Amino acid sequence: MKIPRSIFFSITKLRNRNGSNIILTRYKRKVYYELRLIRKRGLRIPKYSNESTEYIRKFSNYNDLSWHKYYSSLNKILSPLYFPTDLFYTTVEPLLNDMRYAVMIGDKAFLTELFNEQNCVPTLLKKVKGRFFTCDGKYITEDLAKDMLLNLNSEYILKQAVGTGGGKDIVFFNKSSIDETFEITKSVDYFVIQKLFEQEESIKEFHPSSLNTIRMTTLRVDDKIHLLSSFIRFGNCGNKVDNATQKGVYCGIDKNGSLKNIGYDYYYNFHKVHPFSKKVFEGFKIPSYDKCLDLVTKCHNKIPYMDMISWDVAIGIDKNPKIVEINVRKQGIDAHQITNGPLFGEFSSYISELIFKRKAKK
Repeated sequence: MKIPRSIFFSITKLRNRNGSNIILTRYKRKVYYELRLIRKRGLRIPKYSNESTEYIRKFSNYNDLSWHKYYSSLNKILSPLYFPTDLFYTTVEPLLNDMRYAVMIGDKAFLTELFNEQNCVPTLLKKVKGRFFTCDGKYITEDLAKDMLLNLNSEYILKQAVGTGGGKDIVFFNKSSIDETFEITKSVDYFVIQKLFEQEESIKEFHPSSLNTIRMTTLRVDDKIHLLSSFIRFGNCGNKVDNATQKGVYCGIDKNGSLKNIGYDYYYNFHKVHPFSKKVFEGFKIPSYDKCLDLVTKCHNKIPYMDMISWDVAIGIDKNPKIVEINVRKQGIDAHQITNGPLFGEFSSYISELIFKRKAKK
């Protein structure tokens, strides 16, 4: 039976689980639901002492350890420094990032303007405010856009430019379905069209039919950009996208750029090998991982409005990394903390002090 939102809100309020923080019942419902599923799977839910709330109580007396139990029941890493998703969305992310610029910076059609074409997965066409433009910003008619794709005679991917995620609102098409694709997306005013990207061979071997991307999250601390955590996503079951919600598998990456020993999926299955290709995760070295880190560090320095950014990076057949998209709002921290433990780690005290100072200024 589905429990009404009002009950989640009342329970949270009565038990003072959020302190004076905003209550997002959607995320409370999620974590309680996930914990029930984990129990049904027979996984052990770790116990945390009351002292474990010492860190998160710094954030306006928040004291719900459900997220800690959720993450550590999957990765067996007990820590008081896990950061709850609902607290992150309501307290940390809005203070780290200037949300007035979030839509523009997260717009896939704007990526090459921010970071130059050589740093991004190539875009052929953009549709902005219902009008078509080439990658260099030249206006063209819809008919010319179709002709351009016909002449290239390739496989294409169409992505909504704003407000999407989880592998949704993506269309794969080719020369024979150009008219049909344009027709079904007629009401969509913002999208980009790209050729299918040729990825690095050893990464492709895990799951050839999807573009397998690396999620890297960076944090600005004073004048330096630091990598907080990274993991790689692989498609599965012959699907063309790599998202966990579409049956994909994700695996943590250590500081040396090697995969960890366990991959996870959306259904709480643990994998030492990719379930489709049977390729072993542990010890696989991500090609050009240092280049990936250099790329996101260099690009983060170009965006002073955002102190925390999540990057989706693909490595090309030439072993050069390219930015697929960036996320500055509702970035998603669960997969990071499941694969690698507490997201902020050594910067946990910095985050609490920073939030306290910035709130004091308001």
